[in-house]
Amino acid sequence: MASNAGGRMTKRRQQFEATNPERFKTAQEIIPGARNLNNHQLSRAQGWNEEGGSEPANHPLQGTLFEHPHMVDSPPRWEDLKPHQQDRIVSAAASYGVTPESMKRSFTPQVQRGLIRDPDHASFYSERGHTEEGHDLPRERLVNSSKETGTPFHVNAAANAITSPQMAFIQTSKGGGIKYPNDDTAKAAINYAKAGMSGEEYKEGFKGKYPHQGYPSNMARAIDVTAKVMSGTPLREAWKPGGRPGAGAGDKVRAYHNSWVDPKAPKGNFLVSDTHTGVGGMAPHLAGTKDEAKYLSIAGIHSLHDKVARDVMSEHGLGSVSRTQSIQWNQEKAESAGGTASGKAHAGAAAMYGAESVAKMQKSNPNVSQKQISGQGVLF
Repeated sequence: MASNAGGRMTKRRQQFEATNPERFKTAQEIIPGARNLNNHQLSRAQGWNEEGGSEPANHPLQGTLFEHPHMVDSPPRWEDLKPHQQDRIVSAAASYGVTPESMKRSFTPQVQRGLIRDPDHASFYSERGHTEEGHDLPRERLVNSSKETGTPFHVNAAANAITSPQMAFIQTSKGGGIKYPNDDTAKAAINYAKAGMSGEEYKEGFKGKYPHQGYPSNMARAIDVTAKVMSGTPLREAWKPGGRPGAGAGDKVRAYHNSWVDPKAPKGNFLVSDTHTGVGGMAPHLAGTKDEAKYLSIAGIHSLHDKVARDVMSEHGLGSVSRTQSIQWNQEKAESAGGTASGKAHAGAAAMYGAESVAKMQKSNPNVSQKQISGQGVLF
């Protein structure tokens, strides 16, 4: 039965690829004079390997002598899994029509198009400051929120990670006003904890009005984790997202939290496999379907996504997993908001910046340099 399901899913993926060729269009097909360049040559010619708006990170597989006190345990790297574990994960992915090769074929062009559109991308995990429109960059928002609540940054990051499922980071109203639903919900959870409310008490009185969005159980968990940490319990003891690392969908919030705490540290340099990256980036034929959440819950799938992303990065000379994910995530949102086939299932989602599309993730005064190929300018 699993084989039959895999066959049906493979046909669905192949049909999606055939009917949506623009989703898989590479930079070599877009940039004049680049058709005969391999990914490494292209990246060097464009200057993408210089890491744009983000400083180079530590090597993702670099070890550390001491555990970071404010991080939770990361999912295992693909290289650390045993062969029979890797085989099980690849087989489980195949039952959804997904292979390492199809992941790479889908992820690569979206990263490339993100770099074409935004070559000096300022990673939302690491960069402080404001956009050209005057909006807070995401890290700026979290830093300011920690000041507003009077709590350490890692507490705010944890609350954001816990409440992040099904939560937009930013929303633009018809009148042009800006809201930060994820962070506003996280701040509400922190303030409830500081007021002495328990997660159970919150659920009993849940009203569902802004900023009380998302899943009530996640809000309750954020309240309880915050209370424990503020009473002196180390975060890694207060919060066990999804059980043990590598167990399933909880790996997304592990990686998301660690990327906020220190995106340049090895643990913070693990791919965040959410609906926009793990599905929109790696398996777009599953986007918006009933199979999306089940696919992301495969034990170990986040480790495979991380490995595929690092392989793509290696071909392009990119050094930061968190920045690469930020580039792809932003591009997926832009293409979703623009109504392209790759993101029609997410077209109603709030864009990262702006009412209709995702603006370039650059600071207000970026140092932009445009590279040349064969005497012709790159296309933006």
